[in-house]
Amino acid sequence: MSQHFIEINLRPGAKKKKKRGAKAAEFKLPDFKELAQQIKDPLLIGAIASWVVSLIFIGVVYAMERNTLAEINPQLTALERERRDLREEIAAREESDSLVQALSSELTAIRGIDAKRYVWPHILEEITAALPAFTWLVSIDFLPPTPGLDGFDVSEDPLPAVLIMGRTSDIQSYTGFLRRLAESDWLKDVAGGSTSMVEEEGRSVLDFSVTVQYKIADSFDTIPVLATEG
Repeated sequence: MSQHFIEINLRPGAKKKKKRGAKAAEFKLPDFKELAQQIKDPLLIGAIASWVVSLIFIGVVYAMERNTLAEINPQLTALERERRDLREEIAAREESDSLVQALSSELTAIRGIDAKRYVWPHILEEITAALPAFTWLVSIDFLPPTPGLDGFDVSEDPLPAVLIMGRTSDIQSYTGFLRRLAESDWLKDVAGGSTSMVEEEGRSVLDFSVTVQYKIADSFDTIPVLATEG
């Protein structure tokens, strides 16, 4: 009597896993050469070629842009440094301009104060300095003053005009006196008046008159000695 054995699988799915593992072990990459031979559609081939060309073009453009950016970066850095330097220079110049304006305002105020305080010393010193040799003064009379001048507000203390009477030995000394008065920094509108020959101590001399207008000088270098000593 022959005996038959029956095999019972007590773990369902064990063989299936074994078969799956066998299939995984037997996985292979597709044969691209064979796959390429199987592609015969012209549209598909053109699409693939366009895709490849596009990739190449994008790669070339990317490389070119990267090189261009590498060249531009140093220039951008230099421009940024130059812009920063210019901003600092502009700020320094604006600060300097503000300081100059402030000093100019203070200088104008000081000049106005000086011009009002030392009117008579300025006039007397300029007339004395302009006198040529063999010329002397007879009198100095202050005429009715005129209102403000040269941008300074002197309406409360108008600038005076002066009538000078004097005598000299000859006409050349008289014209020289007029010229020196006209060159003064503190006088203007020099005008010669009447002249006549008179006798003085037994000799003929020229009697003359001159009118001048006081003005404010443009520089502190012309402050008279009397003012600096005071």
